[in-house]
Amino acid sequence: MKVQIDDFIFNESLLGNFKKHRVLFVYSNKDLTGVVHFSDYNRSPVDIYLYSLLSSYEKALRKLLVKNGLNNEHMISYFEETKRNDTYYRKRINEYNSNKEKYSSLPPFEKFYLRDLIELARHTQIIDLSNDDVINLRNDVMHAHELVNKRNPNQDDYIYDIESFEKLFKRVRSLLDDIKRVNNQIAFSEI
Repeated sequence: MKVQIDDFIFNESLLGNFKKHRVLFVYSNKDLTGVVHFSDYNRSPVDIYLYSLLSSYEKALRKLLVKNGLNNEHMISYFEETKRNDTYYRKRINEYNSNKEKYSSLPPFEKFYLRDLIELARHTQIIDLSNDDVINLRNDVMHAHELVNKRNPNQDDYIYDIESFEKLFKRVRSLLDDIKRVNNQIAFSEI
């Protein structure tokens, strides 16, 4: 039931501890400094950390695509090849073509979504990345959704759902794995 104040909050052992004990005691060496419940992952510092992580990931993914010789035109070609019958992507293609001059003054892939970047990386076989876990995490963080849910949101009983915490943990672990893989690919390309 003890954790150290400097333990990484997404360490696999913490998930196991929270599954056994919903409340953990936080220590700084041998001094008790606080108590933490898994619902504390709904607090702003966790949101800020995840936002920063997602931002770094998206920037690294753009860099990886560029290092592999890809640009905005490759994304549009991907949309046209694989998504041509999808009304949503037709609108995106038309929007891009209408604003091509404006977009050319921006860094490559700046106007594309994280899902698009992941799908292009997979389609071009540069790297196979998690998709749904990372995208769902991104959407929850960016749209300010609760990361850990109450069992019944219509009651004021403050009983939280451990399954939603496990889902959050799984999604973050997928993101962390993908960040390592993308950064490793970039590092290897610079050797």
